[in-house]
Amino acid sequence: MILYYVPDGAQVRDKMLYASTRLPLLKALGSSQFTDSIFATSKADLTAESYEAHLRHVAAPNPLSSREKELADLKAAENAAASYEGSSVRHGHYGGGPGFTWSSEAEDAIKDLGAKTEDYIVILIQTVDPQSETLLLHSFKQINVSTIGQEIPTSQPSYTFLSWEYTYGLNPGRDIIFIYSCPSDSPVKHRMVYASGALSTLLAIKDLLGSLPSSPRISARRIETSEPTEVNEAFLKLELGLPDKEAVSDTPTRPQGFAKPKGPPRRR
Repeated sequence: MILYYVPDGAQVRDKMLYASTRLPLLKALGSSQFTDSIFATSKADLTAESYEAHLRHVAAPNPLSSREKELADLKAAENAAASYEGSSVRHGHYGGGPGFTWSSEAEDAIKDLGAKTEDYIVILIQTVDPQSETLLLHSFKQINVSTIGQEIPTSQPSYTFLSWEYTYGLNPGRDIIFIYSCPSDSPVKHRMVYASGALSTLLAIKDLLGSLPSSPRISARRIETSEPTEVNEAFLKLELGLPDKEAVSDTPTRPQGFAKPKGPPRRR
């Protein structure tokens, strides 16, 4: 260990001279020979107690800003999600990677949704404790699509399944639409758990609905939002790529061929 001692009362010229020669001296002695260094301005800093305080300071984690702490938590959650299969986490009933355990009420609601001929939604949420990883039924009700955003929870992530019959586009009909909502102020751990389980949840829905006598159509597009209140009919049309009724023509016009421009007049 090397000790650098520069008293506060030393002359400025002496301090500058010492500072300019400290690094060359360290290189000449061999910096790899020293495992630690202490810079002191008072003899009180050169005691056993001061050295113990120095060691505690070196071993302490670096202070993080709120943004850095959030990123660190996010990285830790990602690592936890990556080791999902090797941990004590349970697998979902339907495979497709890490998934949730389903409550019987949630399964029954999804099956009932597939048999509905009106616009209904099923909203699923996870238990308060993410470690239990059980999907619970939050609500199952008939709704007006224009006000669906008022039904989706704004205080926590959720999975919403909408049975919606629309008349837009070239392939109108009734679709089951998956809406993954994750408010921006949700805890990082909850965001990671819901994001990692979205695919297996969708696969589970396909299995449940596929077991029905008349299997409903499931939309190929998955909708994601961080602002649940923005979800309405116009938002769904935009996210699903559905044009307005006026934009779809029943009799498409025949494309016009290329018209060759007239040449210059002949000279006489």
